[in-house]
Amino acid sequence: MFATYRPESSSQTPIDGIVREATDGDVESCLRIMMAREAGSPDQRRARLGQCIESDADGFFVAEVDGKVAGFGRVQLLTPPPQAPLNVAPLGWYLIGVMVDSRWRRRGLGDALTVARLAWVQQRANEVWYFANARNQASIDLHSKYGFVEVTRDFTAAGVTFDNGIGTGILFRCPQPQK
Repeated sequence: MFATYRPESSSQTPIDGIVREATDGDVESCLRIMMAREAGSPDQRRARLGQCIESDADGFFVAEVDGKVAGFGRVQLLTPPPQAPLNVAPLGWYLIGVMVDSRWRRRGLGDALTVARLAWVQQRANEVWYFANARNQASIDLHSKYGFVEVTRDFTAAGVTFDNGIGTGILFRCPQPQK
């Protein structure tokens, strides 16, 4: 579920985190943040996070506060599967899964992770994509300030559902990733 979001009342002081590419040593910290928010198999998630570090089709970044991982975000090259429906999300680089430890939410780490990932994509492509649940206003607001615009609400992405299939997803595109 989404963290409480009240854009009009940001009483938390922004913090200066350090954003860098993730290493194997960051997997357990990222897994802890992920498992505090989502159910699922820790072993499968640990393996997937490890694969992200090794893959050329993934960018994986962490945000540190006081030398400890406080959040992470990924970029992934998504390729439509063979025989995909016409409304499949197109081939491209996608900003995927920013997660921030609940102690550090709404303090600028999501912004910092987004800027780092956009800079990374800018070296590889002229556009970047992302999708979100229509109810995740925090994510929509975050990405809109970097030039993301809604493309459609009628799309599919392999393995992705929104609210277990009952929610609405929105596909967004940014034609020129901005740092």
